[in-house]
Amino acid sequence: MPHILHYNYTISKSSKKYVNDKIREEYFGKEHVNRENFHILIDVIGDRLFKADIDKCTRIHAANIKSPVFHYLFDYRGAHSKTEIRSGTKGDIGVSHADDTMYVLKTTLDTLSTEEDRSVSKFMVDVFETFAKYGEPKIEIEWPEVSKSITEPIVYLKITSTLDIEDEETLGNRKFWDSLPFQENERLFTAKTEL
Repeated sequence: MPHILHYNYTISKSSKKYVNDKIREEYFGKEHVNRENFHILIDVIGDRLFKADIDKCTRIHAANIKSPVFHYLFDYRGAHSKTEIRSGTKGDIGVSHADDTMYVLKTTLDTLSTEEDRSVSKFMVDVFETFAKYGEPKIEIEWPEVSKSITEPIVYLKITSTLDIEDEETLGNRKFWDSLPFQENERLFTAKTEL
């Protein structure tokens, strides 16, 4: 796990067992990883490698610029996904990193084969097009900007087959990941904004 979760070189050798045990306890409790709970392992990887740092980045960015910042979580699994390319299976194992781009830019995967896929594609193009034109997305749902205060929950648009505004204290279980003794960039230098 230290290699997969990118902490093999950011903690001391003596801390590895402690960190491994904390991650297992946080996500799996006493369960062993198996086919039935494999999705939890996907959550661990997604939280560590994407969501927790996206939470930090979004907050710092919003707090330090004048322009509004809008955040979305793309959780739509269409007829196809980049998981097919990355896993070698056509089985539905969820949404892949960068699946959202398939609905905006041409890809080798067919993202227009179903009515729902076409609707999501049109929506995603509208988001990017109106944001580029007006500096904010002008869509059918009121999408609040991310707060300039880094301590407030992130309000974001969750994109599935429906659109929902949600808010979370932290994304990707960030407080847990921040509690681990990783020696990473934000802990090596004094940042303008502390989280």
